[in-house]
Amino acid sequence: MEMAEKAGSRTIVLHVNSPGGRVDTKESIMRELLVANAKGIRTVAIIEDAGSAGALISLACSEWYVLPGARLGAAATVLSGPLGTVSFDEALKGDPTLAAKYKSFESAADEEACRATGRSTDLALAMKHKDATLFFTPGRGFSRQRLGESSIELDNKESILTLTATQLAQFGLAKPAASLDEAMKEIGKFDPELTKKLKSGMTRTCDKLKKLLEVTDRLIDDYNKMPAGGSGRGFGGGNSRDAGKQAGSAREAARESKLGQINKKIRDILELLENP
Repeated sequence: MEMAEKAGSRTIVLHVNSPGGRVDTKESIMRELLVANAKGIRTVAIIEDAGSAGALISLACSEWYVLPGARLGAAATVLSGPLGTVSFDEALKGDPTLAAKYKSFESAADEEACRATGRSTDLALAMKHKDATLFFTPGRGFSRQRLGESSIELDNKESILTLTATQLAQFGLAKPAASLDEAMKEIGKFDPELTKKLKSGMTRTCDKLKKLLEVTDRLIDDYNKMPAGGSGRGFGGGNSRDAGKQAGSAREAARESKLGQINKKIRDILELLENP
């Protein structure tokens, strides 16, 4: 990510294929992604499988693409020890205050990632805590309570949330892609910062072209109004003929100069069209 930022990249893509990992590592990666988002860098997760810490890291990305068969969720914290792996709640059931403290502090980072990327904080809670509930209501989004007959129950107090690729696309959380290559091509089609620069450049080019055409039109109009040089013949004596010839030469030189200006503007127009 540091290399991408130094290179001036406006988009960072994460290919997420992970069953999870350490809490401290997860939070470090999330923090870097949120910093990138705050700087206006586009962060995209292509989700092949995102379990536990992989799911929470994905929450810190501004956009999601999902591959066929993808899953995202099951992010409850577990602890490894001499007797094996146990759930966080089970490990600290003898000290509810410590358990509440840890859950509050850790969950705050995951909820903040949701806020920063415009997602419901209820997603993080349902993926992390068994006692959380989650419903989706068309037109109203995610909530902890059922909001009507159309509400779909996604998670109850006996389960931990995991969403499938179909659900992620159905609920508008992610865009489906048939393959990693297809997702990369779709991501490359739209870069907000690049599009903004392109539009700005097109506007400047159009303004320059308009001015060049206006100047060229005036030069052509001036050229058409200029009298021709003539032969320089006169009816008087030698001095009169010489004066007439000089006047004719001056007029012709002026016409040639004006024609040169017109040709230069035309070349400028052609160059601008070829290299906007």
